[in-house]
Amino acid sequence: MGSSAARGTARSIRTVPMSGDFTLTFDGWTEEKGTFEVRLLDPKTNEVFHTFCFMGQYHPVLDGVKSCILKGNMFVAVNPRMWIFPGRLFHFEVRTARSQYQMFLNGELGPVFVDPDQPDASREFKIQLACSIEGRKTRSGSTT
Repeated sequence: MGSSAARGTARSIRTVPMSGDFTLTFDGWTEEKGTFEVRLLDPKTNEVFHTFCFMGQYHPVLDGVKSCILKGNMFVAVNPRMWIFPGRLFHFEVRTARSQYQMFLNGELGPVFVDPDQPDASREFKIQLACSIEGRKTRSGSTT
């Protein structure tokens, strides 16, 4: 995948069909605080199996800026020392091998999750990349 710059509200960058084990790499940056997500979806129902979240925004449930893996809507792995900064180019990588899921940021290993309920290696899913940004703060504290 190539580079992508995000400006504005959340938007889907690309959705592609996948099956089996894979490694996905891409470069990205934002001018403001932002978050990049890689979502694995059921190709028939669009239900989200797993989300790999590279955060650059504060998350109220996690009480900070972190990187994490979600299974459905549940946090299953969190790294509090890995996050993204506005104005910098980042190299993102997501890997799946059998039932193991890994995240890398600029070559550094982040959250890892082994899913005991993972179906066989012939599973199929769609990959969706998304980026959302916070927007610029005004003097009153609201975003534009």
